[in-house]
Amino acid sequence: MVHNRTYLGELRFGKEVRKDAHPALVTRALWNRCQEKGLQSERTGRLKGKFLLQGIASCAGCGYGLRLTSGGKKGTVFYHCRHRHCTEKAYANALRLDDYVVNALDDLVNAADPATWIPLPGDNRAIEEAETTLAEARSDLDGFLGDTKLRGILGADKYAETVSDYVAVVNKAESDLEEARGRHSGRFELAGRLWLHEWGVPEKHEYLSKMIASCAVTKGREPLSERCQVELR
Repeated sequence: MVHNRTYLGELRFGKEVRKDAHPALVTRALWNRCQEKGLQSERTGRLKGKFLLQGIASCAGCGYGLRLTSGGKKGTVFYHCRHRHCTEKAYANALRLDDYVVNALDDLVNAADPATWIPLPGDNRAIEEAETTLAEARSDLDGFLGDTKLRGILGADKYAETVSDYVAVVNKAESDLEEARGRHSGRFELAGRLWLHEWGVPEKHEYLSKMIASCAVTKGREPLSERCQVELR
């Protein structure tokens, strides 16, 4: 709307232009100022739909979330702190911060204990079913061991054989659960196909928000490796 030259008093009909069709609504100087490329708010949703860390990355100075903004002659997009009381407003190029955090998360996840991996976005019924099976197997084993009369009824050999069978079922259930977690884990080599070929920005953002406990950025011009601290949940 601000680019409409009607504000200058012009009237257009096809290729015909009348420059003094009516009194100008604003001065030419003001109209020219409005044509300059300034900051674009993330509230439009356009920027949020292209970058990953809004709502995840935060300012180390005040703890508030970083916001997406574009501006300047090249329309560079960056995250920055907009909290009015912050004296150490952090900022970072949006593309570079997204890339750095994704790579840092890859290293952190692959170095973590598999038991701590968080399931990928989507259907996690295989993990839930494996967890239920394991809980039932352990409960059956505990119930058998808790019945003190069974040893006398079955005899020592049969009792030991039955205990061994229950333990084998528990071990199998534990193995199945570990395998299910592996198939649906947050490891990037397993999520890579979804990340590269199937997920859009919303799915990637959901994945990162589940995996990242904090992503704090400090003010400065040093490399992101020195200014950005990423921690897993």
